[in-house]
Amino acid sequence: MKRSVLGIDMACSWANLGSAILEFSEGRWSASATGVVTPSSAICDPRAVANQIDRIASSTGCSAVGIDGPQGWRDPLANRSFVGRLCEWETHTPGKTGTYNKVYPGTLLSWITFSISVFDHLLANGRAILANNPARELERLPEGRYYLLECFPTSTWRSTALAPLKGHAMRASEVEAFAERLREAYGLPKSVVIDHHDNLQAIVCCLPAAGLVGGPCKAIPRGEPARIQAGKGFPNHRVEGLIWDGIPLREPMGLTHRPRVPEILATEPRTLIELKEPIVPSRPPEDDENMEVLTRGIRLFSRLVDLANSGEAVGVGYGQFVARVNGARTFKEFRGRPFAPSDIGPAIQLAVATTKAAGGRKSVSWGGATILAGMDTFIWSTDPPFDRSVKAWESKWSRPPYSREDWSAIFPGAKRKLMR
Repeated sequence: MKRSVLGIDMACSWANLGSAILEFSEGRWSASATGVVTPSSAICDPRAVANQIDRIASSTGCSAVGIDGPQGWRDPLANRSFVGRLCEWETHTPGKTGTYNKVYPGTLLSWITFSISVFDHLLANGRAILANNPARELERLPEGRYYLLECFPTSTWRSTALAPLKGHAMRASEVEAFAERLREAYGLPKSVVIDHHDNLQAIVCCLPAAGLVGGPCKAIPRGEPARIQAGKGFPNHRVEGLIWDGIPLREPMGLTHRPRVPEILATEPRTLIELKEPIVPSRPPEDDENMEVLTRGIRLFSRLVDLANSGEAVGVGYGQFVARVNGARTFKEFRGRPFAPSDIGPAIQLAVATTKAAGGRKSVSWGGATILAGMDTFIWSTDPPFDRSVKAWESKWSRPPYSREDWSAIFPGAKRKLMR
């Protein structure tokens, strides 16, 4: 049975609003269309945009609608040291939604209030249902209804291990080059031809929407569920909310093949010493290249955790870890020389930053033991039996919160192997 999703790159004018539909059937993409939302009037206001989105979603039978734009405000009771919502911290959005009617920077106030108002109108019509469950257990909706979710395309590009689409001042050929890399990563058909910046971002918004309703990709939630806040002197309003990322079904860093370095990332890599120092774990790094390094690290960490929880004792070497997160195949390719003992300290610091960026340590259970694993848990010697060094258990950067015995129960020497 064919299903479709709608993606919206939000804007305050009809000319800059990107839109696209992706269709899939039996685990495969089948069709696409861009520029599907057209002006309904000379005035472009939140109600008019919401009405057009609802009309397209309802008339085409879309199962979900992904919108690049905030759905709510920051929780005024949130006990955090950074401005903005938790989902914005986790996805590193350039703009931050503060408490009611406050935004950072202030120049984004019009766009953010516009986007929130579009969400309000859509959710008030009775057909849109907010995708607000991070467990991702979504039931099939009756005909004419659809799920509504917030996206941030730049985060999906990063989660896909591709460099994010650049600003609007791009030639059509440049946009198409980015589109080709996206097609390759997700197996999109060649018919998905996009040479317009905003419509390509709308295609990216379709990906997590599709992942939520059984499409040929995955949806990953960032942040915390939305809720209605009643504040003194303010109307009831939505706060927080999930931002959904899309990722391909097949991980690019699997055990059976060498990872392909996307052409767009195959530029002269920066060394660990040249990365902004330090990569502060308590706040998001603002540098895009640092963010790409951490994004690859998060994906590698998540993959290793999944393998460990399925009984696979798989790790990476120190140099192998540094190379992978920097988009290189080997450490020598990355630095132009072999891995040296002096590189161990920076590698562990990068592992700690990766763990922090992934939201902290993850539970791993096997062999009757349970530990809270960090990225450092999976960085081993490259010689059999692929053990952790004695110093690893005394590291000032990442002293493990578990015993060597528990670690060995989950990763027994006879089963340990390095990711290829």
